[in-house]
Amino acid sequence: MTDLHTMLLTLAQAPNEPKEGVVAPRNVEGFRPDFWMPPDYANFGSQVDGPFHFITWVCIFFFVGITIALIYFVWKYWKPAGVVEHQDVPSHHTMLEVTWSGIPLIIVIIMFYVGFKGYMDMAVPPANAQQIDVTAWQWQWGFKYPNGAELPELHVPPDEPIRLLMKSKDVLHAFYVPNFRVKQDVVPGRFSMAWFQARHSGTTDQPEAHRLFCAEYCGTDHSNMISWVYVHPTRASYEAWLAKAGDYGQYPPEVAGDLLTQRLGCQTCHSLVKDEIKTGPSFKGVWGRALRGETKFSDGRTLADIPGYGDDPVVRARNYIQESIYDPATRIVFGIAPGMSTFRGQVDEEKLGYIIAYLQWLEDHDGSPHAEWSALPADDKSAYMQKYHGGGGGTN
Repeated sequence: MTDLHTMLLTLAQAPNEPKEGVVAPRNVEGFRPDFWMPPDYANFGSQVDGPFHFITWVCIFFFVGITIALIYFVWKYWKPAGVVEHQDVPSHHTMLEVTWSGIPLIIVIIMFYVGFKGYMDMAVPPANAQQIDVTAWQWQWGFKYPNGAELPELHVPPDEPIRLLMKSKDVLHAFYVPNFRVKQDVVPGRFSMAWFQARHSGTTDQPEAHRLFCAEYCGTDHSNMISWVYVHPTRASYEAWLAKAGDYGQYPPEVAGDLLTQRLGCQTCHSLVKDEIKTGPSFKGVWGRALRGETKFSDGRTLADIPGYGDDPVVRARNYIQESIYDPATRIVFGIAPGMSTFRGQVDEEKLGYIIAYLQWLEDHDGSPHAEWSALPADDKSAYMQKYHGGGGGTN
């Protein structure tokens, strides 16, 4: 049976889709959802689902029992007109009072013990857990892996403990993966921790994708703060992916820039359609306006009016793009509300060059160069190189 919880989340928050080459988790035996809960693909399923169902059925039992008793007593002891109320009624019944106090006390103690044990298991990761650093900001997730690669999706090997060390750059967020039964607040100004051990269904040799949500309201685009957790089928598959994850040099510069702006969440706030405004201005046209010095700011001046960016148009444009990425509050584009976070520390000079190459590419082209590059055979990219660079192709 399709669980109501996952269905509502999917309908309400469906804009993002998993990348190509991965599959949705299979509802096979041992991983099926029930009426209330989504599929269980991590180690905490029984510790969350068991107490949840126990408490639910205890509540149902007492609600039904008390309601039936209430209706029965109303029917049995209602007082017809003219009947004198009987005065000789009991005021105390020790056994009855012990029963209605003792049974709920025992049930609550059981609930507390099971819940506390589950909480402690979730709060203390194994000593051999692999650590991945998590950063949350409006409205994006960032994951830093042991080899230094930084991506907006979480990739993990199967059946191994993963420890997430989390922080927020701005407001309160919450890391929530329903299929893993993991939810943890991510608080600005302090670190928080969550851990899990994900499972792969074993029905495919591709990574399986699980939705990751922000479960605390964090501003205008809170509902779009969605990412994915990819569980690889084997440790070897994960290590092969990790080895290539942070290598942008394998792509042409504009392809690397496109991929970077996707991974950093830039395209969440910046459209690729000319003159279309999301949270920030469209990427298409940014380079051309900066090159001509026509970028207009909130104080009424244009880029050409402001000294310090350089006399050469290309130098001026590059300096402005760099400032916009590292110190976005310095110049606010006309008609745009301030609010962009700095990417200093996440975008080095090499990555900055890739992003600028992508903005330059967008001046004369539409679409995604990364999508076009990825659609070609892995061992022959000559068609792309001939189209955009007038030369032969690479092999990556």
